[in-house]
Amino acid sequence: MFSAYAFGYAYGALAGQLIGPVIYLLHKSVETKEETKEETEYEKHRWQPPIVGIIERTLYISSLLSGYAEFIGFWIALKVAIPYFFWEKKDTRARVAYMNCIIGNGLSVLYAAVGFKCIKWLNQDPWPYAAYAAIVSVLLILATYCLFCYVKKIPKAPKSSTTTI
Repeated sequence: MFSAYAFGYAYGALAGQLIGPVIYLLHKSVETKEETKEETEYEKHRWQPPIVGIIERTLYISSLLSGYAEFIGFWIALKVAIPYFFWEKKDTRARVAYMNCIIGNGLSVLYAAVGFKCIKWLNQDPWPYAAYAAIVSVLLILATYCLFCYVKKIPKAPKSSTTTI
């Protein structure tokens, strides 16, 4: 049924964009006042993460539908391979930024998985499975909003971020 695929892909790719404000706040909580030049560079390229998110969640849903879920692990490994080396530098700020990336990836996979599951449910007997799809979809959006509210309360980083572990 075409509408099941349309809903699943739209939910995974587009509703998944709700992740953006959460990750933005997480990154802002790590920034220091001294990073004005870097912040300006980041703001110039702020359009890129939403595009990557839409593409990757579309790829995740497609890989799940085609039976190649291992692609998701490959894609995430590709994304985090380079930032992982920050762990060796013992730079606290870099570690926190890396963990923020992992949080974003986890949420992205979760939205894709719900989109995939909605496709499966909506292609079955419409009534009970449509209710499942609606309930799970709304619950994930509410959970994302709760995370956003929690992250919004995180204090900003101090003026100097040269702390190491």
